[in-house]
Amino acid sequence: IAEAKLNFQQAIDEDPDFYEAYMMMGEICEHEKNDSVAVVVYKKAVELDPDRFPAAFQILADIEYKNGWYQDAVVHYQKYLSYEGTHGASQIKAEKHLANCEFAIIAMRNPVPFAPINLGQNVNTVFNEYFPCLTADNQTLLFTRLLQDTRSITGRQEDFFVSIYKEGWQSSSELGPPINTIYN
Repeated sequence: IAEAKLNFQQAIDEDPDFYEAYMMMGEICEHEKNDSVAVVVYKKAVELDPDRFPAAFQILADIEYKNGWYQDAVVHYQKYLSYEGTHGASQIKAEKHLANCEFAIIAMRNPVPFAPINLGQNVNTVFNEYFPCLTADNQTLLFTRLLQDTRSITGRQEDFFVSIYKEGWQSSSELGPPINTIYN
């Protein structure tokens, strides 16, 4: 990868208008998880020739979306969706992410108070726990916990847990199959 990166940089140095070299350099930066540089490189490519590969706008927007750079992602999703050739799953994904970006921008401008309460060691752990839901009688708590799990492709697994309230929250337990199942 280092040699390819060097070769593409040399190509760009020799021909600053070499669109494909910028696109390949962006792909390498993505592979290296260097998103901020990948965005700069992809922006240069679409600046050189915005119509050559319309999907470059979606690639760019996806990186921005993933990093929470919503303003720029909105611009690039809109540009991608403005092309007539967009369709299918990529169009649906771009539309969904565009709507999410627009919502995030509004939500960030209008924050609401948030004061989570730790329910104690019977419920809360060192792992990320989220999406809590109480039953109508306030006696059963259902929530998601993100666990480390080597059986999963990602090395992580989201599972549902439940805790019952009886003079305090009881030790939470995993729901198990068929609700909690690992899909590789």
